[in-house]
Amino acid sequence: MLCAPLAGLAVGAAAAALGLVLLFLGAGGPLAAVATVAVPAVLTRGLHLDGLADTADGLGSGKPAEDALRIMKQSDIGPFGSSPSSSPCSPRPPRSPRPTRPPGPGARSPPSSPRPWPGCP
Repeated sequence: MLCAPLAGLAVGAAAAALGLVLLFLGAGGPLAAVATVAVPAVLTRGLHLDGLADTADGLGSGKPAEDALRIMKQSDIGPFGSSPSSSPCSPRPPRSPRPTRPPGPGARSPPSSPRPWPGCP
């Protein structure tokens, strides 16, 4: 267990390195983000996602501590565990641009605010 932080450091460094390399090569931010999230899942064979799902199942059950621990130890995934374990691995699709209409007489144009990247709210 003493080497666990070193293993986490290695996995995190590999994920960050891949993300930075993709950004340096000109890949888009969403692609680099998905690849960065996928690296730890691949290197740990989904171990941290399984723990996240078990924790969400146990805490989401709303049952006493003994029952929540029993739920966490079960090998199947419940309804509370499926959402947090799949959402880090699924990218959010970019929003479609809003249609632009010429303003009518006397109407003000909406202020334009620059977005850091396409798809950012």
